[in-house]
Amino acid sequence: MKKWMLIALIFSILSPVLSGQTKPRKINRIALQVDGGANFGWKIQSTDDDNISPGFTFGAELRYNLRRIPLDFGIRYTNSYFMISDGECGLGYLTMSFLAIGDYNLSQGRLVNPFVGVGAGLGWGIYSGGYSCFCLAPRVGVRLLRHISLALDCQWYLGQLRMMNLTGGIYF
Repeated sequence: MKKWMLIALIFSILSPVLSGQTKPRKINRIALQVDGGANFGWKIQSTDDDNISPGFTFGAELRYNLRRIPLDFGIRYTNSYFMISDGECGLGYLTMSFLAIGDYNLSQGRLVNPFVGVGAGLGWGIYSGGYSCFCLAPRVGVRLLRHISLALDCQWYLGQLRMMNLTGGIYF
């Protein structure tokens, strides 16, 4: 009987100590990110003669991180540039998008935080007249060391073009 009381006493003393060994995760409520990288675009209504070269992209986003749920929401602006050539001449293609974004963080607050998300909003393209349309952008990525972000997204400018962006950035 005394052994069981001694074991129960040891567990009651050690359980708060053992459960307190994990440090609380540091999560910034608001994060500002600036990024840049390469893009690979293709037109939906292209001819066989169109050759689209890879270009560059840059963007910025402002996110609000929820503390108890591993989600963040925000807004994102992206600007991309690439060349379309028909064999004789090349034309620059400029796109811009302004999206509402949401991400699900798989390890929020840790040094390595993979995430999946989606953005939706308005996109503009400037190429032989220009257009504006709905833009949808699913994305995956990882945030490292609480300040570095690597992401891959696919922006679909509905009815116009699609574009893959591979970006790296910093956030605070």
